[in-house]
Amino acid sequence: MPAAAVYNAAVHWLGRNSHAGGSSDYNEDGYPAKVRMRIEPAKPAPIIPPDSTSRCVDGKGFTEPSISREKKRGRLAARWGLALALISGGIAPAFAADLQLNIDNVPTVPSRMYVALYDSAESMKANKPLATRIVDVTGNQTVVVFPALATGTYAFVAFADENSNGELDTNFIGIPTERYGFSNNAMGLMGPPGFDAASVRVEHEPKTISIKLR
Repeated sequence: MPAAAVYNAAVHWLGRNSHAGGSSDYNEDGYPAKVRMRIEPAKPAPIIPPDSTSRCVDGKGFTEPSISREKKRGRLAARWGLALALISGGIAPAFAADLQLNIDNVPTVPSRMYVALYDSAESMKANKPLATRIVDVTGNQTVVVFPALATGTYAFVAFADENSNGELDTNFIGIPTERYGFSNNAMGLMGPPGFDAASVRVEHEPKTISIKLR
């Protein structure tokens, strides 16, 4: 495809994307509900004498100051960069790293380990984990991996289901009767610890933390 035709197609797409909502073709955020690209034939460029200080605009006789070749290249690169960003979602990928969780003091009887990952105090309080893992307990230590975590702050909760009923058993006053633990080995006062006490920071390097069940 000629470069001019490709350029016109990108400009046409960007022009449609710049309209505000109000048409059924666009959602409430102003983005097109369906991306449609129409390739139109390129208009022939006007012939400009080498020493000209102005140029014709759309063949209508209006003139504007000439633009240097470097500025034209910069504007073209910026438009193509914007088009590519919009097509790809416009969001730069965040750094990600694997986090390995080593869980100690696990039961010696056959059981399963439940692990929940929270990314905010609100999600932890509402018991709405970002991710969960369920693995069989084997040996003296259980290893759980959360791959490709985005850079951020997280808290982990783990418990061993020793009677295979899928929940953390408690006594009549709410104290757990099965082994459990939090990241940072955090402990609460008359209840579970808060997010801040159990939170760990994950950057773009692989990280390993340990939890000792009690």
